[in-house]
Amino acid sequence: MRRAAARQKPEPAKYRKRSDGGLIAIGRSSNFSEHEFAVLSNEARMAWHRLQTGDATTADYDALVMAVNVTKVMAEGFGPAAVDVMEHAQMAMYEIGQRYRRSGRFGVDAFALKHMPDALDFHDECLRNCTPWQMTRALETVYARLERVRSQA
Repeated sequence: MRRAAARQKPEPAKYRKRSDGGLIAIGRSSNFSEHEFAVLSNEARMAWHRLQTGDATTADYDALVMAVNVTKVMAEGFGPAAVDVMEHAQMAMYEIGQRYRRSGRFGVDAFALKHMPDALDFHDECLRNCTPWQMTRALETVYARLERVRSQA
């Protein structure tokens, strides 16, 4: 081997060609499509509607709780006002769950009626402005926090 060839430094990793052709970076920076946004937004809003009318199932409740929890994680990057909105929504969902455990029916109270519309609007804004990659990271954070709570119990 020639000395010059042996002394050549490898190309820095950030300049190397990637086998994926950069598609991962593009995928991480693309927002939800209009269809994906509509599906996710409508799922949360219809679950809320069914909770209000008393027609909700546990799947509706679980879907809305997950939407609120993921959006709360996203809110942490937006500041205290956004976190406050989502914490009120979490409290409202907790009370709805407690009522279901007591009576066997879903229903909402004045606190939930006051705070959930703002939380759903913020959820929609997150869907419009955040990428699926960011929402997936937020979902992973929610699961990690739940696991941490379960391991401490």
